[in-house]
Amino acid sequence: MAGRGRRPSEDDILERLHAYADEWLDMSGCTQPADRPRAEAAIRDLYRRARQHEPEIAWVPSPGAGVEAYIVGRMSRGRRSTPWAPFDRNASPDPFATVAPDRNPVAGPFPLEPAWALRLARRGLALLPPEIARRVVNAEAADAATLGWSIGRAISLGDGGAAIRLVQREIAATHPLLSWEDPMAGPLHGLAVDPVAATLLGPAWANIVAALGSTLARELVSHAVHEVAVGVLRDGRAVDEAATAMQPGQFDALTPVLALVREVGRRPLWRSIVERDRRDALVDARLQIARSAGPWWALPGLAIVSERPATLRRDDRARLHSSSGPALAYADGTRIWAWHGVRVPPDVIEHPETITVESIDDERNAEGRRVLIERFGEERFIRSEGATVVAEDETGRLWRRAAGRSRRDRWIEPDEAVVMVEVRNATPEPDGTRKTYFLRVPPNMRTAREAVAWTFAMAGEAWRPAVES
Repeated sequence: MAGRGRRPSEDDILERLHAYADEWLDMSGCTQPADRPRAEAAIRDLYRRARQHEPEIAWVPSPGAGVEAYIVGRMSRGRRSTPWAPFDRNASPDPFATVAPDRNPVAGPFPLEPAWALRLARRGLALLPPEIARRVVNAEAADAATLGWSIGRAISLGDGGAAIRLVQREIAATHPLLSWEDPMAGPLHGLAVDPVAATLLGPAWANIVAALGSTLARELVSHAVHEVAVGVLRDGRAVDEAATAMQPGQFDALTPVLALVREVGRRPLWRSIVERDRRDALVDARLQIARSAGPWWALPGLAIVSERPATLRRDDRARLHSSSGPALAYADGTRIWAWHGVRVPPDVIEHPETITVESIDDERNAEGRRVLIERFGEERFIRSEGATVVAEDETGRLWRRAAGRSRRDRWIEPDEAVVMVEVRNATPEPDGTRKTYFLRVPPNMRTAREAVAWTFAMAGEAWRPAVES
């Protein structure tokens, strides 16, 4: 436990912040096999402190497989109004009862109380040197998640949990149903049989196998089991529930911020000694899971934990990104292609030459459309049919082109226009020609001068270059 002592100097805090951010960026980008004993110990500790029975722990090769396992696990255990309710109904109220998933202060099924987590995030904000604190865009946020993620972005921990949100929303759709098998442990329960059947039938499955043999047992029940399981797995509501229930594991961008006070400031997490050890233990358990494994799920008596990816590529803001292949890939074939944190089809990354103006205009999602324009080439797009010169002066020409379909196609999400300023280099090339450049500017630019000034972070009237370059 950290002592109270004097506050470190700002230089000391800056040095520690950089080291702390580097440590967690390395952790979130880790592609080494999971440290299973360490992760399992932390998960069991969470269950024990929440007065839950010790869980069985099932490892899956990817979060996509985890979505399947979670849905099947929920089927085998029956649906409850809350899966986290204590088994002992006569016990005192559970201090770790869940809050709404999108506002969960530590993104877990056994959260800290929201008020305590917010207080801790605010203490982390107060610890930051002024030049970093000024970058926290939600400094007045009233919930720990918003404030914590903003602090994380300011200290370069990552883009507010963007990776886990991308995985939550997209990975189930990219993974083939009912295909996983743990390559390290074999099928569920160690039986050479269908893992879905084993999970759905629970202990009864072992009896069927003992009586009939695995081959006959599989032929007898597997087809019917698959019909039920596939129907549920294709139910969007079940997949949404599984995605919402996914805990971040190595992609946790919030718990490290809550631990900032102790790890960087060398001060206790909780000023009050009342229940200090319990709250410390909850934060520590999450830190251990983040250091040890991928995303995970908690059910009564069952924890499902994903292995880490085999490939993980990011941009300078720690968003999933690759210009040449999958940004995220797991050993079982689960892959995600992403461009600066936006999931895209594989061809957008690997075959950008297939992108056309028509495919850009037909793209329904505004975020996806912006990616297509970047991969197609902004200058090439602005030169295509439909772009017009809206202003021209001595500094250059201002071009504008609408993105997306016309008004009659209202089912396509509207997007801001692509606006670029065309300028010529004042310095001639050796052959006497002058290069022309197109610079992307905000859509509210009205003149070429204003647009050029914006590229220098100046107002249009204030921009009076003495020497052009």
